[in-house]
Amino acid sequence: MNKNKWYVQDILDKMAQRSLDCYEGKTKVIKESARTLSPSQVNLFIQCPRKWYYRYVMKIPEEETFAQVRGSAVHYVVEHFFDYKMAGAMNLDDIQKALLKRGRMLLEEAWRSNRIDERWPDEGIEHSQEIVDRFVQRIVWQIRDLTRKLGDPVRAWNYVKPSRRELHIKNDELGLQGFIDSVVEKDGMTILVDYKTSTIYKHPHSKDYQRQLMLYALMWEREYGKLPDSVSIDYLLYGQIFAIPVRKELVDDVEVLVKNIRTRMVSEKIDDYPQDETRKFCNWCTYNGICFGGEQ
Repeated sequence: MNKNKWYVQDILDKMAQRSLDCYEGKTKVIKESARTLSPSQVNLFIQCPRKWYYRYVMKIPEEETFAQVRGSAVHYVVEHFFDYKMAGAMNLDDIQKALLKRGRMLLEEAWRSNRIDERWPDEGIEHSQEIVDRFVQRIVWQIRDLTRKLGDPVRAWNYVKPSRRELHIKNDELGLQGFIDSVVEKDGMTILVDYKTSTIYKHPHSKDYQRQLMLYALMWEREYGKLPDSVSIDYLLYGQIFAIPVRKELVDDVEVLVKNIRTRMVSEKIDDYPQDETRKFCNWCTYNGICFGGEQ
């Protein structure tokens, strides 16, 4: 099988074995769940159907981790960073100082609202500040480069701002919805961007991330009538961007995947949601004790 296909055939085979197809006479009727899924739900179901069942059917709460909350805090910065209204007479040095100050201010807001110091007293804000500072510095470099062409740093700032941020997109026919972190529409090109606070060295070409972006591309096509030109993962930790050209066959693949998954989600019986046979992430799973009594 082509290695560029991001759903694995044995996943589909398992779905077929546990098919929830029903028959009325000679007519085959395939039932699909009425649930609306997010791309992250699709990835979780592929990783471990049982974990998906515990979280979304039984609704057993999970304890937040520091990494999750820190990631949300950094996302808050990126989401609101471009709301800044820049004065018309600012020079490049003033812009750099103002943007660095804004990035840190937003991070501190998120840190306080999530009570991170209280909940994780042994964790500091310094590493997250480094991530934010690197993000801001990248924007400053873009402004400097564009100022040479445009002659005005404020015009350059307005140019580098994404067209849309935290765009909610939903398609009832697909049963999918989600939030696109950033949409860049420049020079006739459309690029969907997803921000990640994980390190690219741990997830160099994560199939989960790539699949997630293709699901966004699928919803974009249904909403606007054409595919985006590319999708990108922006690894904020090191400022690395991994761009993926959007091809129709890849988008068609994830559509097939979603339809297959939705036929599996009709049942509310736990036995129809098997545990991950590899047990790759079980030691770090909130539901470990429920599945295996905490023993691996």
